[in-house]
Amino acid sequence: MSTIQTLAVKGLKNFFSLKPKRNPSISDKRAILGVLFVYLTQISDFTSTVIGLGRGAAEQNPLMANSIEFGGYPGFFLIKVVLAGTFLAWFTWKRKYAPWVLGGLYAAVTIWNSYIIYLAS
Repeated sequence: MSTIQTLAVKGLKNFFSLKPKRNPSISDKRAILGVLFVYLTQISDFTSTVIGLGRGAAEQNPLMANSIEFGGYPGFFLIKVVLAGTFLAWFTWKRKYAPWVLGGLYAAVTIWNSYIIYLAS
């Protein structure tokens, strides 16, 4: 394995570890900003999904579709924002790139949802 491949594999294993390595040099302020970004992107995904569903779109994530089917929008909010958001906040706390990468992914999901809403209009 080349050095780049070794670093990439090590980085991916570290990033996706369920026992994340916290970086004590990251300030609480930066860590809180990261957590807020993660929560805001969860809320924007939730909101854009609800709007899209109201315009005839379908939820593509089976877990989220089941939470909507059995718990309605309050159940979906509980699973999506409260539980998933809290897990992701814990996962990303005091990690250098994790909140920004995960938040960026969910921002992309929101942009995609917005595109689907635009098409449905």
